[in-house]
Amino acid sequence: MSTSRKYYPARSRRQCSITHAKTSGDRVWIAGRVIELGSPQKNSGILRDEGDEILFLLSQPTDLKIGDIIELYGNWKDKEFLADDYRLLTP
Repeated sequence: MSTSRKYYPARSRRQCSITHAKTSGDRVWIAGRVIELGSPQKNSGILRDEGDEILFLLSQPTDLKIGDIIELYGNWKDKEFLADDYRLLTP
């Protein structure tokens, strides 16, 4: 039997909210819904959680889409979240 079913992680690595990530300066996992992509740079976008939103910049190209729920790993610097890694939680 052939299947094209995709499996997504059952657990989240999220360590804090976006609001906390903006003030901590630590490298953390945050999670939320992608609400904008490709602005102001190709590998950037806006991520929103239950309390805030953040401009993020990924270090590698992705196939993310608006509406995806993701986790980002990185830190807040100069008004944007610099992400070294990401995980797609749900498309």
